[in-house]
Amino acid sequence: MLLEIKSLDTLFFRDGKPFSWGEETWADGIFPPYPSTIYGAIRSLWFSENIKELRQANTPGDPTKRIRINGIFIKRQDTLYCPLPLDLVKNKEEKEDKIFLLNLLKHSVFITNLNRNFQFLTTNVDKVENPEGFIRFSHLKKYLLGILPQKISFLPKKEFYQSEPKIGIARNSQTHTSEEGKLYRVNMVRLKEGVTLVVDIERDGLKLPESGFKKLGAEGKIVVFKFIARDEIKKLTGEIKAKLKEEIEKTKRFKLYLLTPAIFKKGYLPEESYEGLKLKLVSCACGKPIYIGGFDIKRKGPKTMYRAVPSGSVYYFILEQGSPEELLEKFHYKHISDYKKEEGFGLSVVGVWK
Repeated sequence: MLLEIKSLDTLFFRDGKPFSWGEETWADGIFPPYPSTIYGAIRSLWFSENIKELRQANTPGDPTKRIRINGIFIKRQDTLYCPLPLDLVKNKEEKEDKIFLLNLLKHSVFITNLNRNFQFLTTNVDKVENPEGFIRFSHLKKYLLGILPQKISFLPKKEFYQSEPKIGIARNSQTHTSEEGKLYRVNMVRLKEGVTLVVDIERDGLKLPESGFKKLGAEGKIVVFKFIARDEIKKLTGEIKAKLKEEIEKTKRFKLYLLTPAIFKKGYLPEESYEGLKLKLVSCACGKPIYIGGFDIKRKGPKTMYRAVPSGSVYYFILEQGSPEELLEKFHYKHISDYKKEEGFGLSVVGVWK
């Protein structure tokens, strides 16, 4: 099912940077939230309906381990949008919101900090940048099939939400007076009219309310949620697989695009041997690392902090051993993160590399 979340007020989702009164005065916000935020919210929703089972949280018998988070999308006027693939760039000197695809430079080699040989991703435009925005679901399918036009339309973040900074100060719990040195500022997000958050979730028979209200985010703002059909996702997971298989059989080349952040043991590098498949990583387009943490309500303490590859990152591979069928079965709309798969990290889809 898809879980649709509509905000009734501003929302605030923190990144992984430390934030404590008197030390850091600015807390950066992100949108959409990390999968772990949604995973935690759904688990707390179930435990709030089954409070006696809270003692089983984070134990082998935890019922909420049956919950799986897949993709996180943004819905605008009944159309789904995804994070922009990072091998799509914009001419820095043009105001027009058009993007185009980077190309691998033939016979080019550079050595990474992990003593790996990679090829350059390049373009004939002098100054380019990764625009901050989202690509329409239907255009993402074309991108994965390698049939995009020379220039592609996208929507910038301002079409989905606007920032509303909030300034506050801590108060003494007894005197209710403000405390010196505890002024802070947080960057709230207000979704535009008709914009909602959509989460692909598997419940495995776990009973959850089909609709209702829930607190979400660091400020505990109220949102409305409801479960809806998953038809659009089926088009991505099933409709294009036959065409992908045909193209990969011809060339043995493919892309992996991350719909959600991934946490790999080797930093930004995924494994090249995977359940019988042998791959060769040729190049990648990765953003700056992000940091995934959190707070454990049961232990009343911080969770382990991980460094992750951001959503939208793209990896270029050659299939050296294994069949396209096996490849699609293991990588297309599957989680490849080395950590926190069940929370939705590392959801990848396969694309054509022409």
